[in-house]
Amino acid sequence: MANISAAPVDLTRQTNGEMAIGFRYRVDAAPTGPVFLTLDEGMVDMTRIFGAAPIGEWREIKVRLSCLREAGANVAEVSEPFGLSTESGFSISFENVRLASNEGDAVCPTD
Repeated sequence: MANISAAPVDLTRQTNGEMAIGFRYRVDAAPTGPVFLTLDEGMVDMTRIFGAAPIGEWREIKVRLSCLREAGANVAEVSEPFGLSTESGFSISFENVRLASNEGDAVCPTD
């Protein structure tokens, strides 16, 4: 598991504005089991996305905050704004984790 922790912050406005968590990633070894993106207690399954990514190639993704809210995140009091969790083999590099505007390019992996 990898996560970023901080003092709690209210992301309700950003969620209602359809903002997203954006980050660059490079899959170094494909997942052998489920991989989840987390926002506190909210989590979405990213296995399909990471499993389809070419090994060793940098890519960028934006995941809608509203998707994480629907998956159980309390966006009014976020203390862990980013996490990746798996209990299986998987290797990923990531950078530039940020709140990002949704310009029609943000996804919800559960769609």
